[in-house]
Amino acid sequence: SLATKMEEAHEYLSKHQIAALFEHVTAALAHARPSDPRKFMIEFLENLKNTRAGGEKVKPLFDEQNCQALFRVFDRSGAGYISMDQYREGMRSLGLTSFNSTPDGYADCRITIDSFTRECMRAQNTAYATFEEPAVPEE
Repeated sequence: SLATKMEEAHEYLSKHQIAALFEHVTAALAHARPSDPRKFMIEFLENLKNTRAGGEKVKPLFDEQNCQALFRVFDRSGAGYISMDQYREGMRSLGLTSFNSTPDGYADCRITIDSFTRECMRAQNTAYATFEEPAVPEE
């Protein structure tokens, strides 16, 4: 049935973390804005494959300074904090869709630069960890 096929497709995509891979590639494209996106994607995926093959961890696309700079864009008044809406918008602008929905400062709707930066790096590391070579099950 169609429902069964859709469920199997969803399970396959989830198992192989295809959505996370596309999020990562899309974020890299948006950040780099290359003149030849197809060539960029091919090279990007080859680099990702080589990184994995070498046993290295995939480095986050945005470093702490990038996250802090983005925070300052949202904290126009220099108050030292941003709202939850700004926090969510900031994470999404980096191509991150899976991030902590209750970061430090959530209860007061005052997300500090330290909290934003920590969550930005954590969300990237979590997303990019999906690209590491999966453990081989023992028999």
